[in-house]
Amino acid sequence: MRRVIFSLFVLFVLLFNCNKGISPTEVENFPHSDLTFPIEIIGGDLSGNWLPQAYNPLDACLVDPDQLEGLVDSLILETSLSGSLSFNSDQTFTFYSFVIEITPTIITGPMTIPMPPFVEVLDTTAVYEQPWSNAIIMPLETQIFKIDTVGYSVNQDSLTLVTLPTGFPMFSTMEYYLIFRLIKSVHQP
Repeated sequence: MRRVIFSLFVLFVLLFNCNKGISPTEVENFPHSDLTFPIEIIGGDLSGNWLPQAYNPLDACLVDPDQLEGLVDSLILETSLSGSLSFNSDQTFTFYSFVIEITPTIITGPMTIPMPPFVEVLDTTAVYEQPWSNAIIMPLETQIFKIDTVGYSVNQDSLTLVTLPTGFPMFSTMEYYLIFRLIKSVHQP
């Protein structure tokens, strides 16, 4: 029972302290060699209006899932993504009612512990920087998820965005990243 209580405490602290606050995220200019994304990114032309793909539009992943060993038996992260995102040739971007939702479920022994969802709503226009051919810096004010520096791959009418791995404030060694999968829309938002 002590193990279950400790595990719950650690996960509640970890999940509820994930990048809280509405101050802008600090942008760090990394040399190209220091950018390490968890999946291969190839760049491409970002221009266009993008919608979440119908199947598996968002993945929330731990960089090293083995770090949960001994804390919980399993952590399930259900995700959903809605809204749209536009990139323009003048390096402006706009999130239109872009809703990121991640609902964790913790399984420890015979106990299944559902948790409330973490929801981030982006509805903003700004100018991005592109210091690399396959990654951009977006000056976003987020409350939960750090998505200011993203790598991207454009393949015909699909766009994959991936965040840099980032640590949870209380447990900086436990890192997560997000993968967004979008399709090009022929309609203006």
